[in-house]
Amino acid sequence: ASVGEPRQGAHRYACAHAECDYSTDRSDNFARHTRNRHGPLQDREDHPCPVPECGRRFPYSWNLKRHLRTIHRIQKPCGP
Repeated sequence: ASVGEPRQGAHRYACAHAECDYSTDRSDNFARHTRNRHGPLQDREDHPCPVPECGRRFPYSWNLKRHLRTIHRIQKPCGP
């Protein structure tokens, strides 16, 4: 299946990018996944992890907050 093409089986939409196993039944979720994971960087919001050694970046602030809480065990990040 090509990127965004409906497929048979559990989910209608499956990502065809190498090493990506994302699939869903919802076209809006698939569009968001494609934009945030595989789209041009200028189309994504940029929320970098403030931990110097980490270097991870996230498309949404809630992704960053979850990352800080689960990976770095930081409950409330400093700053705005």
